[in-house]
Amino acid sequence: MGIKSAAKKVGKAIIFMKLFEEIKANKEPLEADIAKLKEIIEEWKAEAPEDKTAILASILVKAQEGNVEDAKAEFEQAKAEYHVEDEDVLPWFENQIEIIEAEGGTRCAGITAAAVALADAGIPMRDIPVGCAAGKMNGDIVLDLSEKEDKEGQADVPIVILPRTGEITLLQADGKLTEEEFEEALDLAMEGCMRISKIQEEALKERYNVNG
Repeated sequence: MGIKSAAKKVGKAIIFMKLFEEIKANKEPLEADIAKLKEIIEEWKAEAPEDKTAILASILVKAQEGNVEDAKAEFEQAKAEYHVEDEDVLPWFENQIEIIEAEGGTRCAGITAAAVALADAGIPMRDIPVGCAAGKMNGDIVLDLSEKEDKEGQADVPIVILPRTGEITLLQADGKLTEEEFEEALDLAMEGCMRISKIQEEALKERYNVNG
């Protein structure tokens, strides 16, 4: 690819993302805005038919319009025609959450709920992340601290894991813990995550009437 064509390709991506971010800021995007995005994408595809980024941009716009099924169908087609893999599309999806009422553990609750929402939307993921926290209160290691316990306790250890492998994707430790106390808190938080993971799984099965 020549310097000029490469520059045009990057330029299209920058223009698209700038406009897309502006549209996302509005809760109800105008049809004219969506039409402009589609126009950019068509020019983009014409100039670089095999550019994966242009294909993913098209999928993104369909999802933004609310055409989730169309977005899924185009993604499957792109996987076959352009060798787009699941992980290629993951960075393009953004999940926004709002905590209506907080009683401690908002980070873990938010991530856990967002993971279920992504799975429910059909977004490809290697696993469904789940979060839980353990901490130290009155000298004891306890699970799922309340807001008061979090503020008045001696330590807090929130984690997020991938339950299939046990891989830790988020780990934070606030306060003072001995090495033994930290290990106990980590084990307890892991146990809590696995229990919540089963609830996530059951919720999705119930949603789609899946037995077993």
